[in-house]
Amino acid sequence: MKSYMQLGCLFFIVFFELGSACVQFCDVRDWGAWQPCNATCGSGVQIREKNICCDNARYPTLKQCLISCSIPFSFWQANATEQKVCGKCQQGGTFNASHHRCDCPLGYEGSCCDALVIRKRHASARCIGKPCQNGTCIPIHGRFSCLCFAGYEGEKCDIDTDDCLKQPCLFGKCSDKINDFQCDCMVFFEGKICNKLKPWAIAILALTALALLLMCCCFCCMMGKDESDNENEKERRKRKFKPTSPRIGPTEEPKPQASA
Repeated sequence: MKSYMQLGCLFFIVFFELGSACVQFCDVRDWGAWQPCNATCGSGVQIREKNICCDNARYPTLKQCLISCSIPFSFWQANATEQKVCGKCQQGGTFNASHHRCDCPLGYEGSCCDALVIRKRHASARCIGKPCQNGTCIPIHGRFSCLCFAGYEGEKCDIDTDDCLKQPCLFGKCSDKINDFQCDCMVFFEGKICNKLKPWAIAILALTALALLLMCCCFCCMMGKDESDNENEKERRKRKFKPTSPRIGPTEEPKPQASA
């Protein structure tokens, strides 16, 4: 069942890629993907722009493309550019876009949750010996709690989180890494999650689809010709075996023979 789903996704991607090709230069199309957040810590901004069809060989940059299409850059920024607030938080913190700050987990503080909160009055001997194998030990009222590093889980942060559990590789095999995964893509695909067709694969699939279409057309033409030939053959057979009525003409009287 999974192979059929992958095959369906494959054809969807092929037709999507072929359908998204530029029809005419300077056409402004749908919105592109959001760019990565420009913040390395705390609040930042994400930007996205609309797609525009350009001859990349002649105009490799956006400004050159806009100049060639007679589109003012100020107009492009006002009508074809969007931005939104974003942020990056460490130690599993959550960015609060409404307040432009990181909501940090227990034991951390700071603009991006990079500062460890240490309460000396609650210090405990239970953290002696570093019980948290891949994390930070936080003493809490005679006990301790482990704040695991990214990619680890468990009471003592001793379990490597399986990043392949959600099967992120669409057309490939997933290999688990520390707080990451690696996809070994099938021959036609590339990208972080094997979701992009290679350019030569798109060309091969397009030519294959065209060849199949031509084969279907030729097959239909041959079938139509065979049916026409069969009809003509049946008509000839009917004419060949059709009984013909004898031709009736005027009777001739025998001529008298001359006597010797």
